[in-house]
Amino acid sequence: MRKQLRLLIEFARPHTVIATSVQVLTMLIIVIGWHPPMLELVGLVGVTLVVCLALNLYVVGVNQLTDVAIDRINKPWLPVAAGQLSLDAAQRIVGTALFIALSGAAVLGPHRSGGR
Repeated sequence: MRKQLRLLIEFARPHTVIATSVQVLTMLIIVIGWHPPMLELVGLVGVTLVVCLALNLYVVGVNQLTDVAIDRINKPWLPVAAGQLSLDAAQRIVGTALFIALSGAAVLGPHRSGGR
């Protein structure tokens, strides 16, 4: 289980996960300011972050699936290029990430709060 989690983390490209997280939080600050009504937004922020991270995983996964030959030369440490993660497993991860991103976006829909 630990090895699988490590492979997923490497497949997700941690620097892109950090960037996506910072982007979501930055947009939150831009939209609602520094002193938001936190209790009502915690769930929305959490779900938004999950959706964005799933979409990020989808994007970096598709890139790795389409660039295997190039990555074997330029980025041989990536899980698919290194042969640590099979194409089939990577495709399942990418498909699941896409499903989570689209489902989450559909559930969130246009967020409407209270009387606004």
